[in-house]
Amino acid sequence: HPDLEFTLGTATGLRPLLNGEADIGLRYGEEEWPGLLAWKLFEERVFPVCSPTLAANLQTPTDLDGVRLLRHPLLSWSRWFAAAGLRRPEPASGPTYEDALLMLEAAVAGHGVALMAATLAQPYLDEGRLVRPFAEDCPDRSFYIVAPPAVQEKPAIMDFIRWLLRCTRQNGQKPS
Repeated sequence: HPDLEFTLGTATGLRPLLNGEADIGLRYGEEEWPGLLAWKLFEERVFPVCSPTLAANLQTPTDLDGVRLLRHPLLSWSRWFAAAGLRRPEPASGPTYEDALLMLEAAVAGHGVALMAATLAQPYLDEGRLVRPFAEDCPDRSFYIVAPPAVQEKPAIMDFIRWLLRCTRQNGQKPS
């Protein structure tokens, strides 16, 4: 869509969409988006990532007991612990990042182990800046396109939404 003019914002809340200030948003979350239309792009898997130096000291998931865990409000360490066969509650300490990319950069810098969505972590893994210390992963939330109902009356925006959905399917992502 080279002719489509847009402004890219980084708001994490839904207010710009609910107030009609934005036509669409790409959000990570659960299935329900009150007051908005939603199209599932794909489900996500999460797993721990860290710097290669830090990973050298991690042999099994129980080795995380003595390591700083980087936290994000939408990512559940306790869910990953269960998938790894551990009974652990959500960590009560460790820095919390509202921006996942800042958390990835903190992990690159060796500040701890981050639980991260595969889609966001993959470029860092491909570059070797981060590694997966353990093979275990688990399903998590999904990525969605969300929009106010009025978007249905904007053909160019609806075309863009359909294009995003087609791109996701063509890249092998499955919506459910």
